[in-house]
Order: sequence, then C-alpha cells, then structure tokens
Amino acid sequence: MTNDSLQELYSWVRTCLDKSVMLDYLILKVNSQIPNTLLILLRQPTSLKANVEVEISYLPDRDLPYQAIFSSLPFNSNIPRPDRLRPSFQSQQEVMQWLKTGQYQVPLYSF
Repeated sequence: MTNDSLQELYSWVRTCLDKSVMLDYLILKVNSQIPNTLLILLRQPTSLKANVEVEISYLPDRDLPYQAIFSSLPFNSNIPRPDRLRPSFQSQQEVMQWLKTGQYQVPLYSF
C-alpha cells in the first residue's frame, strides 16, 4: 500500500475506475505496490486493453515533489497525449487536475 504522500491521490483514482478522465481515457487499473509510486493504466473507450500507463512518483527532496510520466504502451502509436508527458507538481490536487484534463499549468513561484 502507498504511504501518506500518495494516499489521497490513490483513493481518488480508485473512485474513478471505469470513468472518463484526461482526453477521454478511462481508468482501467491502479497499482500502489511500489513505494512512493502509483501506476495507473488507462484505455481509450473503444479499446478493451490498456493503451497508456501513467506513473506518478513522490520525490520529497525536489521543489515539485510529484512527477508524472505518461507513456503509451507498445503497439499504441498516434494516441491522444496530454500537454506534457513528464510534468511535475507541488501537490496531489494538482496531479488530480492534470489527470482530469490532460492540461498542465506551469507553477508560479513568488520570489
């Protein structure tokens, strides 16, 4: 099971199984067996199998501790992709927003 750094995100993804998220993908499965990492499988509505894997990592020593990696699975070329394939985020809520829309907003810093 995942630790507190990804627990809210994991719970949210579980409530979205078989529901439409970014770019009309459906969440097929979520796995939290790797420490500080969630693996999410997405499929297109017309597909029976997963088309995409999204890996979300929590790296506490970084300025933006949450990193997502959007990867198409083999034999799935020319599929819809989000704005960025490797965005980083400050919070679990920002990751959820990206998963909902596929759009990435550059974080603003105050100096």
